[in-house]
Amino acid sequence: MPATRRIAAGAAVVAVCAAQLVLGAGTAEAVGANPWGCGATVDRPHKSHTNPHVVNVHADLKCKTRVPKYSIRVSLYRSRWWGWEKIGSTGYKSGTNQAKARAVANWAPHGACHHYKAVGEFMIAGGSKKITSDVYNFNTEYLKHQKELCVK
Repeated sequence: MPATRRIAAGAAVVAVCAAQLVLGAGTAEAVGANPWGCGATVDRPHKSHTNPHVVNVHADLKCKTRVPKYSIRVSLYRSRWWGWEKIGSTGYKSGTNQAKARAVANWAPHGACHHYKAVGEFMIAGGSKKITSDVYNFNTEYLKHQKELCVK
């Protein structure tokens, strides 16, 4: 079963592991660990710092040692009256023999205001081990029950 957690304080953080996770004060700790010491983060969807007309989200994989194989996909959703609508995805970014990797999803809403949800899907593998984890995060306004994020 993949570990799935949303953390309200700061970026969503999950230690990528096959065991269960224990949530602390704004952090996630692994009960059991993967052999590469990997952790996965998804930041909050936000106005891009390089292009203010775009909503941006980053998904990062950081490991203590190089992982033989990894893949990351980050998807971005916007709020609609009927639920969450998927508006963008990076596709799978994959590689080998890396300790760090990043995938970035962005979308130009053309003046619309919405709440946003980001979902990062992470996979690490080597030898006979394959470990997956999904990490969720939301824009700050959504978490604070404020008006929607407007990007023009």
